Amino acid sequence: VTRGRGRAQEERYALLFCCVQYRAVHIEKLDYLSTEGFLMAFDRFTARRPAPLFIYSDNGTNFVKGQKALEAITNILNRNELANRYLTIKWRFNTPLTPHQGGVWERQVGVLKKTMESVMPTVLGLKEEETGPPSRVLTDEELNSVFVAAEWFMNNRPLTYLSADGLDPLPITPSHFLVGKHLTSYM
Repeated sequence: VTRGRGRAQEERYALLFCCVQYRAVHIEKLDYLSTEGFLMAFDRFTARRPAPLFIYSDNGTNFVKGQKALEAITNILNRNELANRYLTIKWRFNTPLTPHQGGVWERQVGVLKKTMESVMPTVLGLKEEETGPPSRVLTDEELNSVFVAAEWFMNNRPLTYLSADGLDPLPITPSHFLVGKHLTSYM
């Protein structure tokens, strides 16, 4: 992204939470790939969505340190409201050097990349002939909008058979499990 008047470029990261059962996703933007950044993003996630019972992840150092920090928080705070939010979470890491064990979320990462590429022209207001990734670097606000649009589209993907018959009911999507209905149009 670009920041400030000097237009200095900085990296941003997407933290993708993926429900293994319903394929629902939640995307958080991280300014830094650090344990503190992960913990703040995880706190934002659990403030908006119910805390998961299990978390499966790879062995990224920010995830491993984050899990240990959450355990320390629950031990120090001794079961108050904040500690109760994290107390029931069981963290499970992949075996080192086995990326195939994360097939479910790795597939969602691929879907996120393709979805972001397809929603960028719409979110940024580009003309049809300017499709594809933008030739300029995004701002923080534009990247936030792209993440939200991608999350919306990913949560509205059909999970069941999509019939060509207009009289058939709408297919079930992850948004049905998140909010109880198919979300209305994005744009």
